[in-house]
Amino acid sequence: MKEILMVSYFSPPELNAESILIAKALGKLVDKYNIDLITAGNLHGKKDEQLADLANLEAVNRIVVDTLNKPAWFGEGAIRDSIWYRYVDYVWEARAKQHYREKKYDFIYSRSQPGISHMVAHQYKKQLHIPWVAQFSDPWANNPFHKYGQARLKRKEEEIVQYADVLVFPTEEIRKLYESTYPAMGIRSKSYVIPHCFEDSLYPNEAGSKKEKMIVSYIGDFYGLRSPVHFLEAMELALKWKPDLVDVMEFHIWGYLEPRYKELIDSFQSIKEMIHIHNQTDYLDSLSRMKTSDILILIDAPSEENLFLSSKLIDYFGSRKPILGVTPEVGSAADYLRQFGFPVVDPLNISDIAANLLDMIDRLHFYKHRAEKNNYTPFSTEEYVRTLCSIFKSLEQNHRMTAV
Repeated sequence: MKEILMVSYFSPPELNAESILIAKALGKLVDKYNIDLITAGNLHGKKDEQLADLANLEAVNRIVVDTLNKPAWFGEGAIRDSIWYRYVDYVWEARAKQHYREKKYDFIYSRSQPGISHMVAHQYKKQLHIPWVAQFSDPWANNPFHKYGQARLKRKEEEIVQYADVLVFPTEEIRKLYESTYPAMGIRSKSYVIPHCFEDSLYPNEAGSKKEKMIVSYIGDFYGLRSPVHFLEAMELALKWKPDLVDVMEFHIWGYLEPRYKELIDSFQSIKEMIHIHNQTDYLDSLSRMKTSDILILIDAPSEENLFLSSKLIDYFGSRKPILGVTPEVGSAADYLRQFGFPVVDPLNISDIAANLLDMIDRLHFYKHRAEKNNYTPFSTEEYVRTLCSIFKSLEQNHRMTAV
């Protein structure tokens, strides 16, 4: 089999969005390639050993390069975090580029977030002179929600965009952003758009027990500008319009909430008994929570155009449940939701969120039927890995032709 040198700062069993994406891809890639994976260790986030099983990590040569612990005296805050993680990036890059095995690889495959994975892969590209695929889950140096340290990242990113043989993005919006940022780099000619994927076999069969109330769920984290506040305001408005709503539905949040959002949720007294907050759960359990929900809520940060594609939205598709998209009306997320017949509402439009929530509750049978009949095959793990492997194969062929 062909040999891949893969670089990803995050990987299973770390429990975060990037690790979940990697687990789904790795679980099938290891059947087709021998993979050496350079990844970060000494991380203190939540672990999910089921992700290791999903990724079939026993078949991967995992090279763990430890990061540094931030000392307590360094303090907290956005600027301090930016300074610290910039320093950690330098250290991890220096350590990681020394840890690959001395053997012949066919190509390099790096993934972000964070972009430090691509910085390490770039070092190997210069050493090994082999093809390199760099895959981005989010924008990096031009991420509109990151404020600090972007000038340095822009210089690094420009090198990555220039020297990577293939770039992979999850949305057309992100690809266009890179095209406009680096117009001389020929982004269009060497890039692909592959949306995130779901693994159908991981979802449990839906239990048939009767529920007293309709379960409306948001499964994911609230941080930064991704806030629950506008949806909760819409729930308050919906309750005014339909006073018996409190007897009809429950709203469940499964995931991490920044402390400020926990305090804000407590201030919604009129709907407090309808809100149920749960801690971040394991990945497979999150899929189970989707299956036991009646309506799933996507909540994205407000913006004129949504560059991002939440991997949780694609997992929602795999659950075959009705979805209310509280997301900017321009972007891939909104396009996919409309394609599958689900409502899309701007995150700041409180009255429209409330109206669409009540409509979905009233016409739940209609939306359930639609969710069950939709063709989500383009978002399956099989299709995702098939497309990725075709990119790898084409890259190898082009490299051989160039070398002759």
